[in-house]
Amino acid sequence: MLVSSIVGAAGSAPAAPANLAGSLVDGKVALSWDVPADDEGVEGYNVYVNNQYRTTVLSNSYTAQLNTDTLYSFYVVAFDAAPRQFSSASESVTLPESLIPNDLTIPPSVPRNLTGSVTDGTLSLTWQPSTDDEAVQG
Repeated sequence: MLVSSIVGAAGSAPAAPANLAGSLVDGKVALSWDVPADDEGVEGYNVYVNNQYRTTVLSNSYTAQLNTDTLYSFYVVAFDAAPRQFSSASESVTLPESLIPNDLTIPPSVPRNLTGSVTDGTLSLTWQPSTDDEAVQG
């Protein structure tokens, strides 16, 4: 019975931060988002860049210096007071917009003429590479 009362004491996790928006101008990224609802109040936010934790901020904004020639994806997770509970991730925003391809819907072609052989326990596969309107990465 004691365990259930301790678990219940933490309350609810915050809602996911909404309306994440940002810009990347002259190497300076500026992000902002709406403060999400929480039964005990949001204490801070973890900022993620390219799916990796970057930093923790205590307000609903983030600024940093970044390379303007690199494409970045950002999202934010809110947390409340100890014992900490974390929200779902916000929607992501990708910056700078100038590096986002105009049409992300054209997939590469299917590789053709797959052949294979096994020699001394080693499998070797070959095929004609895929093509698309940009560059196939692998």
